[in-house]
Amino acid sequence: MAHYLALGDGTVLADLACGAGGPGLWIAAQCGASVIGVDPSSAGLAQARKRSQQVGLTDHSLYQQGTFASTGLGNGAVDGALSVDALQYAPDKTDVFREAYRILRPRGRHSTGRRASE
Repeated sequence: MAHYLALGDGTVLADLACGAGGPGLWIAAQCGASVIGVDPSSAGLAQARKRSQQVGLTDHSLYQQGTFASTGLGNGAVDGALSVDALQYAPDKTDVFREAYRILRPRGRHSTGRRASE
């Protein structure tokens, strides 16, 4: 996924329904990106914050409460967006992709590898 998202130093990844933050933190560590994790669960967010401390990425990670359809992120806030093992739980898949495209920068990518402008 990291390859298709084309992330690197200075880029920002949104990890939607991040849970305890594992995949987003792993990708950020591998490519030098920052990660913003969004999840409806305060318990999951607490675990993600703890994990970011354990792997030394607190300066490159932010975790906030939100949902697939309402991330709380601004328009064009991120360079890439992904969700691992959670999309099937979204009540409305159209809302998920609408929100992902909204938060992506014009040349940003979601985990299918397509640019937001395509």
